[in-house]
Amino acid sequence: MYCSIVYRSEIIATKIKEAGYKNVYNLYGSIFEWANNNYALADKKGKTTNRIHTFNKKWSQWVLNPDFEKIW
Repeated sequence: MYCSIVYRSEIIATKIKEAGYKNVYNLYGSIFEWANNNYALADKKGKTTNRIHTFNKKWSQWVLNPDFEKIW
Protein backbone atom coordinates (compact mmCIF):
# COMPACT_ATOMS: atom_id res chain seq x y z
CA MET A 1 0.00 0.00 0.00
CA TYR A 2 1.07 3.57 -0.48
CA CYS A 3 -0.39 7.03 -0.54
CA SER A 4 0.91 10.57 -0.68
CA ILE A 5 1.69 11.02 3.01
CA VAL A 6 1.29 7.47 4.46
CA TYR A 7 -1.72 8.13 6.70
CA ARG A 8 -4.45 6.60 4.53
CA SER A 9 -2.40 3.65 3.34
CA GLU A 10 -1.51 2.75 6.93
CA ILE A 11 -5.19 2.64 7.89
CA ILE A 12 -6.14 0.54 4.85
CA ALA A 13 -3.20 -1.85 5.28
CA THR A 14 -4.22 -2.43 8.90
CA LYS A 15 -7.82 -3.18 7.91
CA ILE A 16 -6.70 -5.60 5.20
CA LYS A 17 -4.45 -7.42 7.68
CA GLU A 18 -7.32 -7.59 10.17
CA ALA A 19 -9.42 -9.18 7.42
CA GLY A 20 -6.93 -12.05 7.34
CA TYR A 21 -4.57 -11.19 4.51
CA LYS A 22 -0.92 -11.97 5.28
CA ASN A 23 1.31 -10.37 2.63
CA VAL A 24 0.30 -6.75 3.16
CA TYR A 25 2.91 -4.02 3.26
CA ASN A 26 2.78 -0.28 3.64
CA LEU A 27 5.42 1.88 1.94
CA TYR A 28 7.22 3.51 4.84
CA GLY A 29 7.39 7.27 4.49
CA SER A 30 4.92 7.60 1.60
CA ILE A 31 5.35 7.87 -2.16
CA PHE A 32 6.51 11.47 -1.69
CA GLU A 33 9.31 10.36 0.61
CA TRP A 34 10.23 7.64 -1.89
CA ALA A 35 10.66 10.31 -4.58
CA ASN A 36 12.54 12.63 -2.21
CA ASN A 37 15.06 9.85 -1.62
CA ASN A 38 15.47 9.51 -5.39
CA TYR A 39 14.19 5.94 -5.50
CA ALA A 40 12.85 4.73 -8.83
CA LEU A 41 9.15 5.04 -9.59
CA ALA A 42 7.26 3.10 -12.24
CA ASP A 43 4.13 3.97 -14.17
CA LYS A 44 1.16 1.62 -14.61
CA LYS A 45 2.96 -0.14 -17.47
CA GLY A 46 6.01 -0.81 -15.30
CA LYS A 47 8.15 1.76 -17.10
CA THR A 48 10.45 3.97 -15.00
CA THR A 49 9.09 7.49 -14.65
CA ASN A 50 10.02 10.77 -13.04
CA ARG A 51 6.39 11.94 -12.89
CA ILE A 52 4.61 11.85 -9.55
CA HIS A 53 0.96 12.61 -8.92
CA THR A 54 0.84 15.08 -6.05
CA PHE A 55 -2.95 15.54 -5.83
CA ASN A 56 -2.78 19.34 -6.12
CA LYS A 57 -0.37 22.28 -6.07
CA LYS A 58 -0.50 22.63 -2.28
CA TRP A 59 0.46 19.00 -1.69
CA SER A 60 3.27 19.36 -4.24
CA GLN A 61 5.29 21.22 -1.62
CA TRP A 62 6.12 17.88 0.02
CA VAL A 63 7.97 16.55 -3.04
CA LEU A 64 11.34 18.24 -2.62
CA ASN A 65 13.35 16.36 -5.24
CA PRO A 66 13.67 18.61 -8.32
CA ASP A 67 14.24 15.54 -10.53
CA PHE A 68 10.55 14.67 -10.30
CA GLU A 69 7.81 16.29 -12.35
CA LYS A 70 4.82 17.03 -10.14
CA ILE A 71 1.48 16.45 -11.82
CA TRP A 72 -2.13 16.69 -10.60
